[in-house]
Amino acid sequence: MDSNIDIPLVRILRIDAAEHAINLRMPFKFGASIVKQVNQLFVSVLVEMPGGETVTGISSELMVPKWFDKSPSLDNETNIAHLRRSVELASTAYCKDGKAGTVFDHHVKHVDDHERRCAEEGLRPLVASYGIALIDRAIIDGLGKAFDLPAHMLVRQNLLGIDNRTTPDLANTQIDETLTSLDPQPYIHVRHTIGMLDALSKEEIAAEERLSDGLPQSLDQVIERYGHRYFKIKIGNDNEANIIRLRKISAVFEEMVPDYFASLDANEQYPDQQGPIDLIKRLRETADMEKFVNRILYLEQPIDRDVALTRDIKELAALVPLEIDESDAQMESFRTAQSLGYTGVSSKSCKGFYRSLLNRVRCDVMNNKTDDEPFFMTAEDLTTPGGLPVQQDLALASLIGCTHIERNGHHYIQGMHAVTDIERAAFVDHHGDLYHNSNGVSLLSIKDGKLSLASVHNAPGLGYEGTVGDALNWRQLS
Repeated sequence: MDSNIDIPLVRILRIDAAEHAINLRMPFKFGASIVKQVNQLFVSVLVEMPGGETVTGISSELMVPKWFDKSPSLDNETNIAHLRRSVELASTAYCKDGKAGTVFDHHVKHVDDHERRCAEEGLRPLVASYGIALIDRAIIDGLGKAFDLPAHMLVRQNLLGIDNRTTPDLANTQIDETLTSLDPQPYIHVRHTIGMLDALSKEEIAAEERLSDGLPQSLDQVIERYGHRYFKIKIGNDNEANIIRLRKISAVFEEMVPDYFASLDANEQYPDQQGPIDLIKRLRETADMEKFVNRILYLEQPIDRDVALTRDIKELAALVPLEIDESDAQMESFRTAQSLGYTGVSSKSCKGFYRSLLNRVRCDVMNNKTDDEPFFMTAEDLTTPGGLPVQQDLALASLIGCTHIERNGHHYIQGMHAVTDIERAAFVDHHGDLYHNSNGVSLLSIKDGKLSLASVHNAPGLGYEGTVGDALNWRQLS
């Protein structure tokens, strides 16, 4: 950290939240869950700057059921209530503290106690991450707006005050070296999600299921409209069914976009590594799938999180690169995963801005010890809708160096929600490279399979310019 940089000390004065229900334009199946409706949560944090002036930062995320906690005994309403409770607990702690500190100080002070309090109330680690991640992002957003600096400049100059207090395995010099080297690129490839219920061709869509919103539904329509080269394929634990479906998907790729790349996401569907070992070996033995297997970038979270980080998976890792997602529930998770054979870890804004940044440092440190640089990070979506959630996630993904990102919210959710017409118009005005209007709806502008990030990188704060919240019913949390 540059000793000449005066890192601002801020106080947290007030935290508010608001929710908005969103209907998906078509069902989304991942793992054993089918989602048709979700709530979008907004968090607003009033931050006092060193001179006494105040600024408001905002963050937003969906409250997706059956991902943060997949316990079959919990219904969707309980899942959502747990996420809401995580935000409430974190809000109380951040506001009660009352002391000034760097932005990262506030995270460090509260993350361990927050995880402990959540555990005492039966909230799983990913649920705990959700609450503190939203508040941290809002504070970062507020700091950027106060200094009129985009998030990537805050990070590169380390105005957040990030150090190794939560990652004692890293030296501060290693953190500084990575942070100062981060260089977000002007665009990012979109990795399209192929859900387990998604039609692969327009002919598969039953007449009564066809939508009239002008957006693509089937895989061939998606490729034709957006020009994707990167794809994420959801799979289950039935390898017979997986192979049948993957062969059909491969045939679509060969016909429409032969220069493709794909990741596989099992969403914890296997009890151990033997099932995915069998899948990869059988795919390799299938004559018409040789190219497909060679185009697999990695296999994501094949094993249930409850046992994934207790078992060596090096036999499977010898067949395909492996990454954790649901198992990435705490700051130490990736280190544990590395010792077992995993080389990748996913970035999601709902897990935490700092976790993504510090895991990127870990990848750099580990890769510096090898010739082939096997350790990697990916950017994954949680069906984030257009507007604030998408842009904050894009800002983080590009910052940590991802060249492609899973982006599925625009496919399952039509346009922006929970914003006024004036706010929606402001998004399109300030971020004209990212959105366009179509039949009164503001849609992501995916061209040649890519998103432009110029306006995201130029926006003061965390990825967006303008105001959000006029249409929401805010409630004070702390």
